[in-house]
Amino acid sequence: MALAGLIISIFALVASAGSTLYARRIWQIERGRDQVGRRPQISADYEDYGGDYPCLEITNNGQEDRADVVLELREPLIGYVPALTSLSAEGSDPGPSVRLGSLASAETKRIRAYRSDPNEQYGEAVLYGYCSAADQTEWRISIKVNIPEGQN
Repeated sequence: MALAGLIISIFALVASAGSTLYARRIWQIERGRDQVGRRPQISADYEDYGGDYPCLEITNNGQEDRADVVLELREPLIGYVPALTSLSAEGSDPGPSVRLGSLASAETKRIRAYRSDPNEQYGEAVLYGYCSAADQTEWRISIKVNIPEGQN
């Protein structure tokens, strides 16, 4: 009788562990789906404004507000001229990255875009976007923007 109780207890323990592992795996799959569905949809458009104020207009095209957005220029391959040399937010010094802060759904923010020689620096610029939501979920996304030739 004691042996039968021990065997039943062992089976119950194994079933419980299996159920826990299964539930954890389902939770991970659903969390992954949730993160993919909530992935930031951020776009960048180059604007020249008559050559006096070259900038990038960064827009949150997604349905969810972003608590914090940081953009960073991607390093070009060796031997290639980068389309942009630096970025800056209003009132900050130019550098390889810029912090936008919060970016609400359908909101657009403008940042300065710098090039040393507009006739040599053009083409596709790639930015890395580091985004977080209010619940501390974080994403790293790639944002591409076409930089036209010959404009400053």
